Amino acid sequence: LLCFSKHYEDNPKYFGIKLGTYDYRDDEEDGEVLRDVAEIRIHPDFGRPHAFSHDISLLRLSEPVNFTDHIHPICVPKVLEKITPKSKGFVTGWGATSEGGEISNKLRQVLVPFLNQKECECEYEGEIDDTMVCAGRKDIDSCQGDSGGPLVTKHKDTQTWYQAGIVSWGQGCGERGHAGEIAYFMESLD
Repeated sequence: LLCFSKHYEDNPKYFGIKLGTYDYRDDEEDGEVLRDVAEIRIHPDFGRPHAFSHDISLLRLSEPVNFTDHIHPICVPKVLEKITPKSKGFVTGWGATSEGGEISNKLRQVLVPFLNQKECECEYEGEIDDTMVCAGRKDIDSCQGDSGGPLVTKHKDTQTWYQAGIVSWGQGCGERGHAGEIAYFMESLD
């Protein structure tokens, strides 16, 4: 299963999944595996109470994938470690590097700070709920094309990497005065 942002197409016939990819436009990359999507399960509460609440879907691939040097699973914790404003996480994706810019052909990552939930709720009046977490600031942010990508962090005690969220939406790209991406909070995944 793969976790993905729901606000994309929900018909499996429109999806092809590339795993182990670094250069998105290189169709013959070493370690790359292609799979069709057999099924998409959308969170039953998607869009309630806000447009991007529960912005998650699970994708079941048409056939199993073997883990390699280029393809690794990530943990989804049963109970998420408390995210504080001092916490940070990585966002990865092929999104634009600036507002309205070109999509990157190479996988990029950025270390983003998590924001205080109350601060985030004030900034995005009435649009944030407890299924969301805010991360990023000023010029440190995800951008168009990064939606559906992972927001990952390391457990402070075990040092195990886990997925804390999925990039969903935000106000611009690294815009001054705005929090970065608003990610679907993995703890609300049932």
